[in-house]
Amino acid sequence: MQIQRNTRPGQNMHPRQKVGLVVLVCTSVLPALLMTSFIPSFGFFPTSFSIWMIVALTGGVLGGSIMTPNPRYWYVGGIAGLLIGPGMLLATYYYTAFRHHLLSIEIFIPIVIGALPGLIFLTIVAALVGKRRRAQKLLSQAMLLANVPPTNKQ
Repeated sequence: MQIQRNTRPGQNMHPRQKVGLVVLVCTSVLPALLMTSFIPSFGFFPTSFSIWMIVALTGGVLGGSIMTPNPRYWYVGGIAGLLIGPGMLLATYYYTAFRHHLLSIEIFIPIVIGALPGLIFLTIVAALVGKRRRAQKLLSQAMLLANVPPTNKQ
């Protein structure tokens, strides 16, 4: 028995989902790093927290809508992105605001913490949709059984 390892974590993602992920990160994590001076802004980017929050909200909705696996339900991804974008901005900002040194792997801690509300929302929606599909399947099976004529054994 061979164990298969996934050497490239993003290889199962659709290119559209990769674009959505880049939009989410570029509009939430990078602005937080700009505000805390981990990335030099050279005076070009605004430093107002409210402007970056609007950018994170907009980027979150756009990135979440693009990242949805089924484009038919883009609005669910948009709502999740509305929670994920500002969450990642706030978590990254407060995680890096009082630090002078940051390891590159450490940046994933606030990203995961900030994304949790949106991921919890997606988990709840997936559970509700799954429950609804199972109920519809049971109902259709019951309807089929109700319409079957009884067999006469003689």
